[in-house]
Amino acid sequence: MSGLFDCCSIWPLSTTGGAVEDEAPKPANEICKLSGTLKPCSKSLQSLQSGSSNVEELLASSSLAVLPQLTTNWTCRKWNATWVRNTLGHHEVQVAHKDATGNKVSYETVRLSHFLDNQTDRSWVPAGTIPYVDNFDIFTLAPERRAEVPSEKLFGPERTLVIYGAFLGPAGSSTRLHVDSEDNLIYCAFGRKLFILLPPSALELIGTLTHCCDLCTHKNSPVSGNFPGREMH
Repeated sequence: MSGLFDCCSIWPLSTTGGAVEDEAPKPANEICKLSGTLKPCSKSLQSLQSGSSNVEELLASSSLAVLPQLTTNWTCRKWNATWVRNTLGHHEVQVAHKDATGNKVSYETVRLSHFLDNQTDRSWVPAGTIPYVDNFDIFTLAPERRAEVPSEKLFGPERTLVIYGAFLGPAGSSTRLHVDSEDNLIYCAFGRKLFILLPPSALELIGTLTHCCDLCTHKNSPVSGNFPGREMH
């Protein structure tokens, strides 16, 4: 079974859409592959759009890649905070209360509109935490929106399991240092997200740092001592 996490990211919240805020790396008509520094690949965007083989090749090689302007014609580029509130705000979502290192201190279930209206207000969450919506199953709640994020066109036929999800985080929020068990394809709908990726060779160091973070924040937080051979972020 070949699995993949397909995530729609909104991080941090802002009022304008990704089509306006997000600038693709240059040159904009090429796939850019990251190997320490940003380097353009020889394959053109045109060849990528004609099929899924190039994306699957990148995933198979465990390469980090930026696919500039690949989503030019995706209608989800029009999404913004106002659209999300008006269209999806009536749904209930789980809001995690996370500390500075991304540990989940507690959580509650609220309407998405409540989170959007109060995401900059910290009075309704435990002291020292930031509200964060993770595991937002957007396409189960609103299956009609699936066509607006046509990422399935990038998957090869061998993909027998694709897990769709979304997350929303206000400025200053973060996720716990972790390893994903499957390949990842992430689209930033609007706002920006900073990725910090570390190679498998840093496993021992990261295990130590993660343990220290737990001791400094929440001693009862679970610590994963065994990491698979994937990049951590």
